[in-house]
Amino acid sequence: MKSLVAFVFGIALGVFSMLAAEPQFAPPLSIVCVPTSATKRHIEAAKKVAAAFAISIRKPLQTDRNPTCCIYLEITHWLPNGAKGYIINHQPGGTVLAASTEDELDQAVEAFVRSAKSVNGIISAPVGIQTSYPVVYTPK
Repeated sequence: MKSLVAFVFGIALGVFSMLAAEPQFAPPLSIVCVPTSATKRHIEAAKKVAAAFAISIRKPLQTDRNPTCCIYLEITHWLPNGAKGYIINHQPGGTVLAASTEDELDQAVEAFVRSAKSVNGIISAPVGIQTSYPVVYTPK
């Protein structure tokens, strides 16, 4: 029984250590893109991200697919079991904000903007995944 308690405590300690670790930050790339089918609200969300990261655009680049090496905002219409949500994947080589609806995209933009901080005078975001969906721990 003692070994089981030690095992469970060790797992919990490892998970909490990972959650408490300071994230790495990186500035997003300076190109903001949306699909060609983007609505006015979708385009406004892209402009809000650009403004938050001091990226000067009149309007986002509209493309038929994610060109990579950019900040790409998309509405997926993916509603597994009716569950709406968003996933933000920010990496030094590009960022994707994918949301099931326009409302969820607005929430993703708010979360991404809130996560930003200045690192050596450059507005940056945490590298990794942010999501409104439940997170399942996957060991390496």
